[in-house]
Amino acid sequence: MSFLHVHTPLFSSPKFRNASKSGPFGDNMEEMDNAVGKILNVLRELDIDRGTITILTSDNGPYAEEGWNFAGRTGGLKGSKGQTYEGGIRMPAVARWPGHIPAGKTTDALVNTMDIFPTLLKFAGAEIPKDTQYIDGRDMSNVLLNPDKARTPHEFMFHYCGTNLAAVRHVVNDKVYKFHFATPIWQSEKK
Repeated sequence: MSFLHVHTPLFSSPKFRNASKSGPFGDNMEEMDNAVGKILNVLRELDIDRGTITILTSDNGPYAEEGWNFAGRTGGLKGSKGQTYEGGIRMPAVARWPGHIPAGKTTDALVNTMDIFPTLLKFAGAEIPKDTQYIDGRDMSNVLLNPDKARTPHEFMFHYCGTNLAAVRHVVNDKVYKFHFATPIWQSEKK
């Protein structure tokens, strides 16, 4: 399921308007949290939660050009949506698969949303095509199943702004190097 919540334009149903102390963005988070909770409850009620993988993530960092009342936070990372700094491209994710993915664990291993598809293929027992010309992602099952010892499945990660290569991340012996070709600077039209 894809949620439009926490993406502009921000909207909330009447029940969640002004429900949080964090403005329209917080209201969106409250409503999305409620919806995800309902989905997880139904999975449990149908007794299919142990066979269902749930992944929550985002496609980019907060959109600072809208003002912080309408955006999320980067957890102290520099940058925001559309920028190749960590706050623009490094997103939190939560994965749940009871009995398989250990609960309460975290990892800093770098993965990509494109890694979801080949990972789900592996979990389903399907063969990942050998010709990876059409599959950009890598199997990240080691990151999900063994987060304490996980390493990134990527030696290189390329970051684009539209069709333009903006940055490259290179991982060597667990050291991360990043080269920025360019990064946009967003400015709000709001004063």
